[in-house]
Formats: sequence, structure tokens, C-alpha cells
Amino acid sequence: MSVEYDLYYMLAAVAVFGAAVGFILSLRMVDRERVQSMRRRLRKRVGIISAIDFDAIENAKCVWCDIGMALAPSKPEELKAARIKLAFAGYRKKEHLAAFFLVKFGGALLLGAGGIVALIWNLLDMAQVFMLVLAGLYVPEYIMRYLSNQRMSRINRALPDLLDLTNVCMSAGMTWLGSLQRVTEELNSIHPEIVREFGHMMDQVQAGMPSHEALLQLSERNPSPDIQHFCNMLVQNEKLGTSISDSLQ
Repeated sequence: MSVEYDLYYMLAAVAVFGAAVGFILSLRMVDRERVQSMRRRLRKRVGIISAIDFDAIENAKCVWCDIGMALAPSKPEELKAARIKLAFAGYRKKEHLAAFFLVKFGGALLLGAGGIVALIWNLLDMAQVFMLVLAGLYVPEYIMRYLSNQRMSRINRALPDLLDLTNVCMSAGMTWLGSLQRVTEELNSIHPEIVREFGHMMDQVQAGMPSHEALLQLSERNPSPDIQHFCNMLVQNEKLGTSISDSLQ
């Protein structure tokens, strides 16, 4: 009888815990959707150009995205910090941000619930349950940091090829943006990460953004010393009116 009562208490505790989490998530999902709807209307009215989320395209209704965003931090600075981490790793869509929070906080909740069940059955102690929850919170952070470092390494390896080919095109008489457009078309299948970044920078310039601002956003999205040195050099060239081709050599 004691074992049966323990099982009933365990199931009741898990049910109450799940109901409470579901209720809180539903409230946050409704509030988050209201805020996101206001932001979408604002973007359409003022045409915001973001330095980070240039893949922010409105897609069909995504339930798991709403759950992930409901688990997201409520403070804007924490949300921005998470977006920047994902952007450094190359993930810039709303779905990526929602998936990150769903894996991080949803995984921690599941591990915590499983740890509580194991604790009731004396399979784990409290310290081990605490470690499970911490693992659910911090393992995704370390994975994002690793992916970001790998992406920056690929961009750094691709930058010399892009600059050399751009210099060749400019020496043949092409303009800076025309040379960059031609080179990115040729390198798209070999170095997609750097082509994506420079392609977005060219789109911003063609949309009317000043080139120095587009370059600063390029360096902001890619915290690599090589990229930042390159962008700072071009910004200085624009201010001083010196030749870009001479600087690339």
C-alpha cells in the first residue's frame, strides 16, 4: 500500500506541476503574440533595418515557436543577448530563437521533472537533480559558443580568397560593389557563410543605407578581428577618399 500511495503522490505532483507550467506558458504565449503583433505592424510602417535579424520573414503559424518564445526571458536585454549569440552562430530567424529557448528552458523543465520522479523513487539525490537542471540550461549555451567559433573560423579562412578575387576584378576596371557582386556569385558554393554576410551588406547599400553604416553592421554581426579590421579600413578609406584597390593589395 505504501508503494501505491507513493506512486499516486508522485503522479499527482507531476500532474500539478505540468498543469501549472502549461497555464503559465499559455498566459505568456498570449501576451507574447500581442507584443509580436504590435512589433510587426511597427516594422511595416517604419521599415526597420536590423543589423542582426535580416532573415526575419513572417512565416505560417508555428505552435512550437510560440511555446519557445513563451519560455524566453521577459527582459529585452536578455532577449537581445540571446539573439546576438545565435546571430554569431549564423542563426537569425525567429524559428531559431524560439528553438533555442525551447531546447534550453524546455529541456531544463523536462530534466527537472524527470529528476523529481527519480528523486521520489530514490534513484537520484537532490544534488544530482540540480546538476541535471543546470546541464539543461548551460549545455545549449556551450553548443552555441562552439558553433559560433566554428563559423568565425570558416569566415576567416574565406576572407583572403574573397579579397584577392575582388582586387583582381577591380584591377580590371570594375567598381567595388560590382566586383564584390561578381565574386560572391563565384564563391557562393565554396564559402556560403561569408557570401551571405557580404551579400546582405550589398543589399543594404543598394537599399540606400550609407556604406559605412553597412560595413559597421557587418563587423557587428561577425566579431572577428580580421572582419573588423577590414571593415574599419574601408570606413577610413571612405572618409579619406583613398583607393580601395590599393588598400586591398
